[in-house]
Order: sequence, then structure tokens, then C-alpha cells
Amino acid sequence: MCRKILKVAVCLVFAAAWACNGLVIIKDPDGQLLVSVEVEVPGGVRTKSLDVDSYMFLIKNSMGDTLFSSTVEEIKDTSLPLEQGAYTVIAYNRSFTSPAFEEPYFYAMETVEVISGEACKVHLICTQHNAGVRVLFSESFKEDYPDGFMSISEGTEELVYNDNTENRWGYFHPGDVVLKLYSDTDDPEIAQRTLHASYMYTFLVEQPGDVSVEIEASFSIAVDTTRTHEQTVWNHFEEQGGEGLTKETACTVAQARQLPTGTKDVWVCGYIVGCYKSSGGAFLPGTDAEVDTNLALADNPGEQIKENTYSIELPSGARRDTLNLKDNPTNLDKKVWLKGTTHHNYMGIPGLKSLKEFSW
Repeated sequence: MCRKILKVAVCLVFAAAWACNGLVIIKDPDGQLLVSVEVEVPGGVRTKSLDVDSYMFLIKNSMGDTLFSSTVEEIKDTSLPLEQGAYTVIAYNRSFTSPAFEEPYFYAMETVEVISGEACKVHLICTQHNAGVRVLFSESFKEDYPDGFMSISEGTEELVYNDNTENRWGYFHPGDVVLKLYSDTDDPEIAQRTLHASYMYTFLVEQPGDVSVEIEASFSIAVDTTRTHEQTVWNHFEEQGGEGLTKETACTVAQARQLPTGTKDVWVCGYIVGCYKSSGGAFLPGTDAEVDTNLALADNPGEQIKENTYSIELPSGARRDTLNLKDNPTNLDKKVWLKGTTHHNYMGIPGLKSLKEFSW
């Protein structure tokens, strides 16, 4: 067992052996730290960063001083004498400071205390701490805009995607990025996205199929993980060919989130997945509704992530009485069509206000 009080100095003996998913450090009769290292990879994405041997391996004391720095490969069959104390064990594949192609960042850290004559086990699972993005261009877009490209920027740093980068993943820190799509003009179409650690995003740049007046470029977004899948249309409302003008052509939540603020008489459809606190706008998924003045809408029932929802203001009267979850918990996960005016920031996210109509 691990103990917090250490009475003697301890020698950590590392003897390496390979397991199916990484490095395993085998137990020794003396006081020792037993470490296993593996890498968790987003589903379906191949990476060159699975060679655990090449990962950096650090041991730090309780003051944060680095006592040992090497690679996982170099610590095989090596004895490392240490004084008693608490230690932090770290493994990572590379440093990551700015957006770059083909640089996924895997990292793991655990804190442990060891006593002589006993073994303390620590299992390091290196997870991806940045977000991967690739951009694919449809054949029709490449034919119409052979010089078209997209830039994705994080602060002052950016990566440029074109026809030659379709098989490459670019990596960014978690947080907001700005996407600029250039077709045949110097004025790009601009959108903002929030990226999450360990997510792999695919942006598809394509031509909308039913625009009759003027064809503009658009893109859809799919998140390559088992947790979340999204679809988002690039074009602004006026360029989409009628989406949202009628109930039959209602926008999805992902589409509605991209509409300009103040767009009136827009139809949006989705599933009722919760509501938001009146103070602060915290998302309350499920039926534990504290207020009756708003709803959370999503493209998928059971949504748990606020950023994937669309806020709906419920005016007092029959519409609020019928729709709100506080008084009508059976409305949870029901699909509903709503008509109102878009707003860029209601409950901290894009939403719909001035609700005029609704339909089940």
C-alpha cells in the first residue's frame, strides 16, 4: 500500500517489459514505484505518437524540482535512487506551444508517495491535450474555386488548409479559433468555433445543393469522437437558400447557431434537453429545471454539453406554460419547432428570443 509518512530513503528500481499497450515497469522486492504507460487515442485517427519508448519521462519532487529527465526507453532496466518524499511522475510525447501540422500532444501526470519494502502502483494514461482539425474540399468546390483555401487561427498564429493538405491534421490548443474561407475574392467568409481537447474535427467545404441565385461556399463540421457529432453550415442565413423561412425548412440547432443576430421569424427545430439558470446561465440538463423562463434545445436528445445547445427565451403566457420543463418534465427529449428572432448571446450562447410560434 501507499503511505503518506515515509521513514527511510527509497530506491526506485525500474525493470522494463512491454505490454500490449505500452511500457510496464516490473515489481522489485525492495521499495519501488510500479509504473505503466499507455496512450489513449481518439477513435479512427492514426498518429505517429504511439511509440511510448520515445516519450519524455520526468520525476519531480514536492517542490517542483526535476530530479530525473529522460525518455521512457532510457529508463528501462535502470535503478534510480531517491530520497524519501512525494514525487510527481510525468510522461509526454512533445512540447506544444503553437498550432502545427502533425503534432498531437499526449500528456499524463500522477503524484505518488512510496515506502521502502512496499510497492506503490501508478498507471499513466497519456491523453491528447490538444485538438485536431483537418479540412476537406468537395470536388465541386475545387472545380469552381481552384485557388480556394481556408485559414484557421488561434490568436496571432494560423494554419492554412488547401487542396494539398487534405490528408494532414493540424493541431490547436483547446479554445476559440477563427475560420476564414477564401473562394474567389479577398473578402473571406468568417466563423468562430470552440475546440475541445482530444476532439478530432473534420471541416467539409462544399457547395450547397439547392441555391438557385448565387452559389456560395459552405462547410459542415463533424466531430470524429464517440461522444459528440455535430453538423454546421458555413453560409449566413441570407445565403442558405431558404432554410428557416418555414417550419418545413426549419434550421437545425447547429445551423441556427451560425445565423446573424437579429434575424427575425426564423424556424428552428430540435430536442428539449434542459434549461439554464437565470443567474449566470449555467446549463441544467435533464428535468431538474429550476426556472420556467427558458429552454435548452439541441440536435440530439440527452445532450450534456452547453456549447452544443441553443437557448430559447420563453415569454410569459400560454407558450411558457406549455413548453417549460419545470412544470412539464415530460417535455424532456421531445422534438419541437420554434419561431422567433435570433440573438447572439442569450444565456451565454446563441439563442432565440421573442418567441412567436411553436409546434410539436
